[in-house]
Amino acid sequence: MSKKYKSKTSLTKSKKIKISQVNRIRNGGFENSTLSPWIPRGGGPGQILLTTTNPHSGLQAVRIAALPNQNLSITQRTLLLRTGRIYQVDFWVRRITAATTGFLRIRLGPLFLNLPIELIPLSTYRQFTIGFSVPRSGGLRFVTRELEVRVISTTNLTDIVIDDVSLSL
Repeated sequence: MSKKYKSKTSLTKSKKIKISQVNRIRNGGFENSTLSPWIPRGGGPGQILLTTTNPHSGLQAVRIAALPNQNLSITQRTLLLRTGRIYQVDFWVRRITAATTGFLRIRLGPLFLNLPIELIPLSTYRQFTIGFSVPRSGGLRFVTRELEVRVISTTNLTDIVIDDVSLSL
């Protein structure tokens, strides 16, 4: 006599991830052992480095310190962006020094916003979200853009820490 075996299968509901929830930035939390795929660029002396001192989340953040009248940046090519849509750049930032002056420029392709450093709190993180429209480009449905985080120093040292950068619909 043969035994009948019943197979037990269970289905679990998988969570659907909307395309709007997909971050188009890699290593936005700066948790890799290097800045890669971020590319550091300088317009003068200063420092761009990974720091383990008080990151917003995880183990690391990036510190950008530009000397007076200089600017430094990190850039990254985005993953494909759909044209005709508005994307949100979201990040957490804090100031290191009280006498910091200048601007934090967030740029996506040709569009940018200059955020006065004075709006960034000293020693505590603040979240900023900036919307950028990706204009239609001929018949292209998808494009890549460069995301840039630039520190523009004016009269004093401009020293910030930035963490958890994301770009999504």
